[in-house]
Amino acid sequence: MGEKQDGLELLEMLRKVCFNFQEHKFGPLAITQVKQKYFGFKQVKGSMLPEYYESFVNVRGMLKQCKVNTGANPGIIDWMVKKKHGTKKSLADLSADEKTAVHDAKDEQQAALIFLYGAEQSHYGAMIEELENAYLGGQNNFLATVIESYNWLLYWSSEAHNHSI
Repeated sequence: MGEKQDGLELLEMLRKVCFNFQEHKFGPLAITQVKQKYFGFKQVKGSMLPEYYESFVNVRGMLKQCKVNTGANPGIIDWMVKKKHGTKKSLADLSADEKTAVHDAKDEQQAALIFLYGAEQSHYGAMIEELENAYLGGQNNFLATVIESYNWLLYWSSEAHNHSI
């Protein structure tokens, strides 16, 4: 219930930001608070993964609907350009459609990481540590989309359960 309440609280805050700025004395503050909640979104200890996923997707959908920009970090954008177009290209070299695709991929990658790192650490912390260690060893197993991250957590959870039996 706690996670649903947190999700509902965030959705209500987003609704206010989108539809009624007058309730907030300073609009940029309202948007900043919503972004802080999004970046800090966590699975409530003991809640089920599908409930966490649904809450996350709903919040993210509301952010998109309200056109709240979650940030265009230049480092992430440069990394995504290199990933998609090679090391010799920069954002300035891309067409408008390619730039849009890079920004969309950046948003999805960022959301996948927020979702992954918001998952219950007591349950998924070892899996996240495995991803980090593999990356340090030269193997990037980080997932690019929220649905891939969800499925990875779901699979990892069932595999961990099967091995503990």
